[in-house]
Amino acid sequence: MIPADAPPAVPYATRWVTGAEGASVPLGVGHLHYSDQNPVVDLPPGANDWLQRVALPLSSAPGTAPFAWIAEGWILAGGTTPEPLSRSALIETGYEEPSFVVLETRPDGWLRLRYALSEGDLGTAWTHGCALSDGPVVLEFTEWSTWLLSETISPLFFRSESPGGLRSAPSLDATGLPDIGSDYILEPLEIRGEWMKVTVKEPSDYCEFDLESSRREGWVRWYEPARGPLLWYFTRGC
Repeated sequence: MIPADAPPAVPYATRWVTGAEGASVPLGVGHLHYSDQNPVVDLPPGANDWLQRVALPLSSAPGTAPFAWIAEGWILAGGTTPEPLSRSALIETGYEEPSFVVLETRPDGWLRLRYALSEGDLGTAWTHGCALSDGPVVLEFTEWSTWLLSETISPLFFRSESPGGLRSAPSLDATGLPDIGSDYILEPLEIRGEWMKVTVKEPSDYCEFDLESSRREGWVRWYEPARGPLLWYFTRGC
């Protein structure tokens, strides 16, 4: 049963995914988000409470009955006390816009998401794509390869504090180009597998209007299976 009262209000907090604290956080293959989310446009009125309105079944394996539901801001599992849904396992993909990390997908429409912070596979569950539009809130799954190439997001940077290497072609065997410095931004051009062709601008002219930057092109490794995307962006703009 869904509790009659709304879950207790908690400060907004999502999982940190950059720098020394968060660069190793696995970000999977994409994210599950509010369907009208645009990283540079405010959500429609009333949409910023979608986590308190969403209904999503959670299964322990593809094709099995749900063991729990996310509903109206609660995690509901049979025989246990309802727990408030926390944003602590979610990541920010727009200005105070949270997303579920999707760790893997299957051709038959099942996807595995992380809904709570726990060790190993605890805190993860499977849901089917048909459930994303079957409740009061429509959700959408977007792969990182599509999201990071979108013209609507800000320039990219490496999730770690040290820029990765720049190469002449999408291969570890390709000729290495001069290292990327500490003050830079990357503009994505195309993706081939785990490699992304980028324009490197040094120094960064993001949100700077009177700064002239040098530009050069090359390939960086943008993805690895264990960590997901190695690049990120400014989710809150300047």
